[in-house]
Amino acid sequence: MVSCVRRWPGANSLSRLYEFGQTFLASAGLSNESVKYYASLVQFYTVYKLQRMAVPTARLYLLCFAFHRFRQINDNLIEAFIHLVGQYEQQAKLASETSAIKAMTEASTNLKAAGQVLNLFLDQSIADRTPFSKIKQKAFALLDPERFALVADYMRDIEFDKTACEWAYYGTLHSKFKLNLRHLFCNLDFAGLVDDAPLLEAVAFLQELLRQGKSPRQVKHADFPTGIFAKGVQRYMYTAAEKRKDKRLDVDRYEFLVYRLLRNALEAGNIYVRDSNDFRSFEDDLIRAERWRDKDAVLREIGAPVLLAPIEETLAAFHADLEAKFERVNQRIENGDNKHIKITGTGDKRRWSLIYPSEEEPHQQSVLRAVAQHRRRRLVAVRRRKDRLSERLHPCSGALRETGGRSAPCSCLHRRHGHQYGPLEDGGGVRPRLLVASDDRPQFPAGRDAARRQRWDW
Repeated sequence: MVSCVRRWPGANSLSRLYEFGQTFLASAGLSNESVKYYASLVQFYTVYKLQRMAVPTARLYLLCFAFHRFRQINDNLIEAFIHLVGQYEQQAKLASETSAIKAMTEASTNLKAAGQVLNLFLDQSIADRTPFSKIKQKAFALLDPERFALVADYMRDIEFDKTACEWAYYGTLHSKFKLNLRHLFCNLDFAGLVDDAPLLEAVAFLQELLRQGKSPRQVKHADFPTGIFAKGVQRYMYTAAEKRKDKRLDVDRYEFLVYRLLRNALEAGNIYVRDSNDFRSFEDDLIRAERWRDKDAVLREIGAPVLLAPIEETLAAFHADLEAKFERVNQRIENGDNKHIKITGTGDKRRWSLIYPSEEEPHQQSVLRAVAQHRRRRLVAVRRRKDRLSERLHPCSGALRETGGRSAPCSCLHRRHGHQYGPLEDGGGVRPRLLVASDDRPQFPAGRDAARRQRWDW
């Protein structure tokens, strides 16, 4: 996909359009947010509506859209670069963990053979004049020569070097990051601060080689910038050799080191891409240096009197205002107007402290009482609604009578048997209702005996 973006026929025209937009939009005085807003209008309006607009307006919208979209493409390339580097790094760490577990397991299983090798030195059947080469042959018959270093490190309690395993695994991924990362790396222009000069030097060195179509393997190792090597990483950048002068730079590891350091710097914001939205420098959002030379005119345009006044006058006004507030607060404490502060002692021993509410604070009790009253009112309202609904549903509505503050059923209720859905005397077949007295105790309809009342369905 990245290679398609690079070879797309319209890529050069989009770049030229972006370069024109940089100068034109800057001269027009449009901010980044204004450009983003006008670019969104192209997606909001249809092609038909854009064609019916005034030509200068439509062209401005389209220019802002192309300008903003170019930066979005760079954002996508940077995010893809960061994601892939992180993915390869996780794969290397996983491979390192797996190799460490495997090495420890193999070393522990070979301890028995290592003990047999040590017993050779105590074997009385071996003469003292026996050549050491024969003893080595017997030792290698008990334990493979490749296992000796691993078992020896395990017995000396030397920790497995996971970092060396990670960098060795990066060597196996060289075909993947050359295919996926180089195109992303070459199509972006990076910039940064002075503190990141060694990394920027290495980035520029690699980009120049790759953009010219050269392979880093074709360059002398002495020409590679080595200022990016940290103490803990430097020894992994060279191939193993008995003599120091025979060590050679591992180009694949060097290339991935540059990619990884660049990823970290992009995420930290130390290195940025000017032609992007999310990874550009903080200074790109500030007023340009050419315009800031006439800062008095810029401040007048903002229209804030605080910015136009001298800083000494502004600080003096703030100081006077703060002192007046201090005096007002102290006066309220002195007069006892502030009920949240308690003053103790006299003279030089006067002290003040905040008053914290106790558990039995009167206002808390009043709040609880108000909540309880509100609940009681709600219960009374619900009960009244139930009573009115019962009166409307009762077949003899209006026949209820008040007897001593209690509601009593009328005389037409069920009299013959206590069946749950038994018919009324008038044959209506309406289920009798349950009346609730004022003391919240249920009142059963009158029947011939108590047994029928107990069978009543609640």
